[in-house]
Amino acid sequence: MRTPAICSILAVASTAIAQPVVVDNPSFGPGSITFDPSQNLAFLDLTVTSNLSHAAMQTELMPGGAYAGWRDATRSEVVAFVNSFGWSPALSDQTQGAQVDGPI
Repeated sequence: MRTPAICSILAVASTAIAQPVVVDNPSFGPGSITFDPSQNLAFLDLTVTSNLSHAAMQTELMPGGAYAGWRDATRSEVVAFVNSFGWSPALSDQTQGAQVDGPI
């Protein structure tokens, strides 16, 4: 009798773990990061970098920059991230001419 109960609890726990979680970051502020456990990736909120050009952001990603240790997400990672919320993104891996494994 106890085995089915344990399996049910584990199934519920694993379902809850698969959902992205918004977390605070001491460097970037409250709710500035969304962690996607299905990919084991943290996504920085776009509002944190919205005032930076692409070139400025690339500079800040380098060692010593404000975002050192971070990197651009690939198209596939963004699609998986959006899918983890249950949304169907307009952006897909089948987009004509897409660079699936390159930055977006």
